[in-house]
Amino acid sequence: MPVNSLGGAGIILATDQAACSGWALGHDRGITHPMKVLGFGYAQTAKERQAIVMMAAQYRDTEGVPLRYVYEDHTSIPVSSTDKTGEHRSYGAKTLLGMGRAEGRWLEQLELIAGIESGDKALVRGVDKPSWVRTVLGPMWARAKGDLSKEQALRIASALVGQIKPDNDSDAAHARVLDTAEAICMLMHAPKLFGSGRGRGMGYGQERPRGRLYAGG
Repeated sequence: MPVNSLGGAGIILATDQAACSGWALGHDRGITHPMKVLGFGYAQTAKERQAIVMMAAQYRDTEGVPLRYVYEDHTSIPVSSTDKTGEHRSYGAKTLLGMGRAEGRWLEQLELIAGIESGDKALVRGVDKPSWVRTVLGPMWARAKGDLSKEQALRIASALVGQIKPDNDSDAAHARVLDTAEAICMLMHAPKLFGSGRGRGMGYGQERPRGRLYAGG
């Protein structure tokens, strides 16, 4: 089946990739149907990433639709910047290299397991954070500080799929929840990237997942 025969619809895997990556999996059935969220969570190890990509490929094969992948594109992140309030933020080489390694690990699993090459623009797209934030959270949040937009992403994601609870009370567990929420929001933006309709914000009904799939916890 040619990829373009179904427009942009298909199984979509979205990741907010890092050393611990938030992920979300959904079935985009076109603009006339709500996105069906199939699972979400976080992944820290190669085995966890492998299991998630295998699950995505199984949904693709069962449904007979393309598998598409959207990731957060970090190439536009400045090494050093100052916002309108005068607050300075910088990213060290270790952080930037870590983002690149995480992106490569997901793309490697997609190629090995699902046969999807990173250069296939019909199946793989990167999106910078301001773009998906404007679509899903709203334009005002694209100008908000990172921590504020992350918390808003959690509120939006929880409204779409139900409350997302951390494993424990630690800061690291809360950070994993925020990464997961951002991946869910990226999933809602994905139809805009793949041509199956504009991204899905709060104005669209979504089917909640039957079960929450947390890798790593």
